[in-house]
Amino acid sequence: VLTQDKMLAEYFERACAILSKTYDKATSAKSLSNWLTSELLGRLNNQGKTIRESPVKEPALAELVGLILSNAISGKSAKSVFDEMWSSGKSAGVVVQEKGWGQVSDSELIETWVLEAIRQNPKAAEEARNGKERALGALVGIVMKLSRGRANPTLVNSLLNKKVLNKG
Repeated sequence: VLTQDKMLAEYFERACAILSKTYDKATSAKSLSNWLTSELLGRLNNQGKTIRESPVKEPALAELVGLILSNAISGKSAKSVFDEMWSSGKSAGVVVQEKGWGQVSDSELIETWVLEAIRQNPKAAEEARNGKERALGALVGIVMKLSRGRANPTLVNSLLNKKVLNKG
């Protein structure tokens, strides 16, 4: 897909060069390719635009992918950030800052949400202790709701395992 259109290939190469200054080239290229072919091309195709007409330029897409790779935002939040970038022309960092969409990785704050989730649903905590994985998933859902989707899922799972299952 990327090599069928010279302009698209050049867009990818320029964005990839930006990302590879900070991130592993293979990992960043794959993530960038996914965003370019699914989100950006999907939006361009829906609106009958070419890559030249894209309101999201190479540095902006590279910044967005970099925020995902650094766990500053989640993949789910990134889609909302991309939508805002598309319509406003603002950079990913500005959108994340203005909207407060950054991923929370403060383990103390996440722990307060985890403890609140356990307090709100002691039955799910007990079922999780008894081996019901769905119950643990329900607690993850409560934490994500409490954090408005911003809690780092890896930390949420780790803290839930520690607090509910006494693992870790």
